[in-house]
Amino acid sequence: MLHDLGKLAVSNQFLDKPGKLDAAEWKAIRTHPTTGSTILSRIRAFADIAPIACNHHERLDGKGYPNGLSAEQLSAEVRIVTEADAFDALSAARPYRAAIPFNDVFAILGPDRGTAFDPDCINALR
Repeated sequence: MLHDLGKLAVSNQFLDKPGKLDAAEWKAIRTHPTTGSTILSRIRAFADIAPIACNHHERLDGKGYPNGLSAEQLSAEVRIVTEADAFDALSAARPYRAAIPFNDVFAILGPDRGTAFDPDCINALR
C-alpha cells in the first residue's frame, strides 16, 4: 500500500495525463520511488520497507530505475511488489484507458518473465 507514496510529490497532470508523457514528465514520475523511500525511511515504523519502495521499478536485467539494480541485488520482497505493482497497473482502470482483462495482462507480462519480472512471482499470481 505504501510503495507508491512518492507519487504524492508528482503532479496529477502527469499521473492522469490521457496521452503519452514527454521526457520531462517521465523524469518527474520516475522520482516517485526515491521520494517514497525517503519519506518512509524517516518514519521508524516504516523504515524497513523503504528499500522496497525505492526499488519497486527495478528489473532483474538491471534496466529498471532509479538505481539500475540487477537480479542478485533485488530481495524477494522487492520482486513481489514489482510484479504486483505491474499487474495492478495493467488490470486497473486508468484515466487514459480501461482496465485490461487478467488473461491479457498475463500475455503482456509474459515476454518480460525472467528479464523484468521474477517467473515465480508471475506464477504465484496465476
